[in-house]
Amino acid sequence: MINKKYLIIMNIGVLIICAAFTYFMIFIQHKDYEYMFLSQVGYLYTDKSSGVEDYFNQNFAEDNDYYQHGKEIIIQSSYQKNYQYFINEHLKDSDRNRVFIGISIYLFITSLMILYNYHFKKYQKLINDNIYNTENQLPITITYPLNISFQKHQQYIQYQIDKITKEKEFMYQFIMDVTHQLKTPLSSLQLMIENQKYEKQLDASKLENQIQKMNTIMTQLLNQGKLQAGKIEMHIEKNCFEELIDDMMSDLDELLYSYQIELEVECLADIGYYDSYWLKEAIENIIKNCIEHSKPQQSIELKVKKDSQINISIRDYAGGIADLNHLFERYYTTDYVKGVGLGLYLSHLIISKHFGELKVENIESGTLFIINIPDQLIM
Repeated sequence: MINKKYLIIMNIGVLIICAAFTYFMIFIQHKDYEYMFLSQVGYLYTDKSSGVEDYFNQNFAEDNDYYQHGKEIIIQSSYQKNYQYFINEHLKDSDRNRVFIGISIYLFITSLMILYNYHFKKYQKLINDNIYNTENQLPITITYPLNISFQKHQQYIQYQIDKITKEKEFMYQFIMDVTHQLKTPLSSLQLMIENQKYEKQLDASKLENQIQKMNTIMTQLLNQGKLQAGKIEMHIEKNCFEELIDDMMSDLDELLYSYQIELEVECLADIGYYDSYWLKEAIENIIKNCIEHSKPQQSIELKVKKDSQINISIRDYAGGIADLNHLFERYYTTDYVKGVGLGLYLSHLIISKHFGELKVENIESGTLFIINIPDQLIM
C-alpha cells in the first residue's frame, strides 16, 4: 500500500511532469512555426525569389539565411508584436489540443495510481485477515496485486474441485446408506415369500409391516439427503400451534393405540414462527422414539410454551437412555429398540435448520427432550 503522503507527492510530481511536457510541446511547435514563417518572409523579400513555383520547391528548413533576413525585416518594420499575435492566433486550436492531451495523460496516470493503491490495500487486508496461509503469501512487489489475483483464482478452482469431490463422496455414502437400510426388510420379504412356497399361506399383516418399514426408511433417507445437500429451504412463517398439534395427533393416533401409550399435551402458546411441516416431522420423530422405548399404559408429555423463544419439551417415563452422547448420531440405535437410527438424527438436523437447538437429558424415571428455536422471522 502506498502511504497517503507519498501518494500526494507522487501526484504533484506527475502533474508537474505533465505540465512541463505540455509546455514543451507547445513551445517546440511555436518555434517551428515561427522559423518557417520568418524564413518565408525572408525569401519573399529577397532578390533570389523567382516566382511561385520556386517558392513551393524551396526547403526553408535548410537555409538559415532566409530566417535571419525575415527576422530583420520584421524588426525594421515594427511588426514584431503583430507577427507574434498572428502565430498565437493561428496555433490557438493546436495549443488547446495539446493542453487536452497533457490533462488526459495526467488523469490517466493518476487513475492508475489510485486503482493500484486501492487493490494493493484490498489484497493486503486479505493477507492481514489470514485468508491466505502464511506459506502462500507472495513477496510485496510492483506486481503484487496481479500475483495475488492469480493466487485467488487458483484457490477458487481448488475450492470448486474440493466441492465436487465432497458431493461425489456424499452421493456414494447416500447410495451405501440406502443399500444398507433396505437390506433387512427386503431379506424379510424374501424369506416370507420362500415360506409361502412350502406352507401355501402368507401373513398379510407382516408383509404390510415390512413394506411400511421400507417406506419409512426411504422417506427418512430422502429427507436426510435433501436437508444435508441444502435442497430444502425452511419456510419459516407465522403458524398456529393448535393446528400443528392436531395434525401431529392424526399421524400418531394409530401408533399410540397399538403401543397403548397416552400422549398428554399442554399448549401454552398460540402462534409462532416456524416451518410447520418440518417442525412437525422433528417432534413426531422424537415422540415415536419415546413410544418405542415406553411400556404399555405409560404416558408421554408434550408441552409447548413461548417467552423470548419457542420452547417445546417431550418427556417419557421409559427409564432413561444409557448413552446420550451418541443419541443424535446417524444410525445410532439402542439395544432395546430395533430401529433405523435416523429419526432423532433428522430431528436434530431440522431444529438446526430452524437456528435452534435440541437437547436431551435423563431425569427421574425417564428422558426429557427440549427444543428451543427463535420466535422470529429469520431472513
